Amino acid sequence: MMLKQSLLVVLLLAVGFAHANGELRFRNPVTDFPCADPAIFDDTSRTGFYYLACSGGRFPVWRTRDFSRWSKAGNKLLDDAVAPWAQKGKNWAPDLAYVDGQYVGYITQQQKSGTAQGNIGASVTRDISSPFKPASTPLVTDLETCGFIDPVYFRDPKSRQNYLLYKYDGNACGSESKIIISQLSVDGLRISNGVSSIVVDEIELLDKKPAKHWVLKIAGDLG
Repeated sequence: MMLKQSLLVVLLLAVGFAHANGELRFRNPVTDFPCADPAIFDDTSRTGFYYLACSGGRFPVWRTRDFSRWSKAGNKLLDDAVAPWAQKGKNWAPDLAYVDGQYVGYITQQQKSGTAQGNIGASVTRDISSPFKPASTPLVTDLETCGFIDPVYFRDPKSRQNYLLYKYDGNACGSESKIIISQLSVDGLRISNGVSSIVVDEIELLDKKPAKHWVLKIAGDLG
């Protein structure tokens, strides 16, 4: 989770330097509010804003045009404190995406039954300024072992397939951690049936470059 915070700082620094010779100037920190596990979502082509989803509570969402001036987006990724399938007080590491004509928030919560710390669910809205409605059941579930956390949405621009990357949280229970890549349905709300998931060593970022998919592997303690 600290890694996501680090990635945000790198992103914001890059934006600052990109405008150093233009009209936009600012100094970090660029927000005056706490935001653990930040997930940045570019919606400028539709609404003119970048959005920032944060861990905790109902997953608050902020918006900005310039990474300097922020305002509340008027919504959260949950319309209640928990999804119907989840326990209260275990909300962290969201992601936000636009999939098949609707906005999807991918969230981590602990399921009511079982002992695993994390399971992944989805919540949706047609209007990003309106409340998100969570699905009645989790998208990815593990009741008894280490659980799944830290969902990240990815769309392959060539195949136009939707994917979800998420971590099997082995280090939380004395086991080996893995990142799983699963193909999603067209609407991004279900793991595709009959499609095998790919398990890789722990990673943090998947990006599409010419002719290849690149995965960055993170090793060591980022502090």
